[in-house]
Amino acid sequence: MAGRRGGADRIRAAERVRAVRRRGWAANPGAYRWAAPRAGRAWNEGDVSKTKGQLEAEISDAIVRFELDYMGRGPEEARTYIIDDLVLVRLRGVLTPAERQLAGVEATPRGRTLVKEVRRELIEKARPLLEAIIHDVTGQEVRSLHTDISTRVGERIIVFSLAGPVRLRADE
Repeated sequence: MAGRRGGADRIRAAERVRAVRRRGWAANPGAYRWAAPRAGRAWNEGDVSKTKGQLEAEISDAIVRFELDYMGRGPEEARTYIIDDLVLVRLRGVLTPAERQLAGVEATPRGRTLVKEVRRELIEKARPLLEAIIHDVTGQEVRSLHTDISTRVGERIIVFSLAGPVRLRADE
């Protein structure tokens, strides 16, 4: 089926997450870089040298590293989808053991609300950093950022709305 990724792609995505966790940011050659490669230019600005899959993998690696560095724990799985002028990032397994306990099935609704509020506030504080990551990888300014976290399954969705479509190299 066109558009669906098989089990091998899911395994490779999970292996990338584990590699970033194990070796750290600098040791992962596909990881996000904090400075643009050419003076004053974003990674994808002015050229279309990367495919959609390459950009999606680079964004996933960068967001995993952000979660590790900023939140203190990385996700178990990360997947990114570029759709026209939207970047959708899906992170699975993002809750810490303490957050899982607080938001557990037997916990009160207040515990789930508290976990969501803390995570939302952390993302708002890191918003400029996340926008810089996406801009540097895609070459597009971020217009808006939307996020939610499921305390039931431990999954976070982040949607970036961009100023324009991401320029991609045609797949061969």
